[in-house]
Amino acid sequence: MNTFIKDIQQIMAIRKLRVDSSRRKQKLKALEQDQAARTIESTQAHFEKTEQRLIQIEVETLRRLTNGNFVKVDQLLSFTKLQQQGIKKIKNIQQSIDQSHQQYESAQLAYQESCLKVNQAEKKLLGIEEVLLQKLWK
Repeated sequence: MNTFIKDIQQIMAIRKLRVDSSRRKQKLKALEQDQAARTIESTQAHFEKTEQRLIQIEVETLRRLTNGNFVKVDQLLSFTKLQQQGIKKIKNIQQSIDQSHQQYESAQLAYQESCLKVNQAEKKLLGIEEVLLQKLWK
């Protein structure tokens, strides 16, 4: 009987270690999820700033073009190139926003899985504690 209790106590200590390990992993997943959310926010803020800056540049360029008496072809070509560069920048930022959303979703799934693992580990630990308490009192 004494060896049985010692075995149960050892198993319970192992289960406690597993629960602690699962909780640490869960915290790491939560941090990853928070980091992904912050990345999304910063990327969207960068997108908005870039978009506003590009609009201002285009407006200023258009003013210069319309203020002159004659518009040269080179000026129109440079304005078109400027627009294309702006479109490329915005497209790249939108792709990074999409990637950030995907990272956030995967981090969220990983966090949910870690929550399930923690719950399972805690249930196993509680089961062992109940067995230990029932055997000791009988």
